[in-house]
Amino acid sequence: TIVIVDAGFAQAAADCTGGICGTPGYIPPETWMTGHWYPKGDCFSMGVVMLQLLSDNPEGIFTSGATSIDDIRAKTCAREPRLEQIPGKCQDLHSLIGRLLDKKHPSRISAVDAVRNHWLAASQLAAERIATNAAGGSEHGRPNSK
Repeated sequence: TIVIVDAGFAQAAADCTGGICGTPGYIPPETWMTGHWYPKGDCFSMGVVMLQLLSDNPEGIFTSGATSIDDIRAKTCAREPRLEQIPGKCQDLHSLIGRLLDKKHPSRISAVDAVRNHWLAASQLAAERIATNAAGGSEHGRPNSK
């Protein structure tokens, strides 16, 4: 089961009125380039977390060797993630993380499709909740009140 702890960042990001909000190294390329966050940006960030967990590089996938925020932006937009760090017996995990870290957000895997992968599908209920949310339900798994 994947649990993402927000610690109030979502509200802070919603209140962000100038510049890019987020943790450098986890911000997706499209956000660095446009200043806007797109729904598949969360998928990119999750891919960073997953590869980071499998990586032997404690500095970070896109922050390793960076000396400034601009350097992190450039590395995130241009550096290809080192997917070869994923164990060979986990080829389907290699594919999933590669799709999560796709630099082009229109072709990046969506949360709905990612959660269907057996590495993430903790339960059918979780997959159904994400599909419901993507179809217009609330972010907490309950329908929006109209």
